[in-house]
Amino acid sequence: MGNLLEHAFGTLGNAAASKYLPTVAAAGAGGGVEFTSTRLSARTDVVYDVEYSKDMQSWTTGATSTGGGVTAVAGAGGAVQPVAETGSGTLTVKVRLAAEGGGKMIFVRLRVSTL
Repeated sequence: MGNLLEHAFGTLGNAAASKYLPTVAAAGAGGGVEFTSTRLSARTDVVYDVEYSKDMQSWTTGATSTGGGVTAVAGAGGAVQPVAETGSGTLTVKVRLAAEGGGKMIFVRLRVSTL
């Protein structure tokens, strides 16, 4: 894991950090996926963007947290349903995404950058 990701997730480069890595699971009967990640509210210099795509060529920001702020649906939301954020300090973020246009596939990624 790169240094920026170590900083964003609050992990150490010489320690196993798999519990902090994002996960993706089927969202149940409604279809789509549920993306789960962690973020640190104290990381005011980091931007966390959950992005989705139907073709892995064109990516759309579905939810974002900037400067330690609450993770919120970006723009009009599109395929993104409400975001759930729980915890204190180290927060668990769950973003549910539906495949656009009745499609059967959706890809999701977490982009981490600095302010």
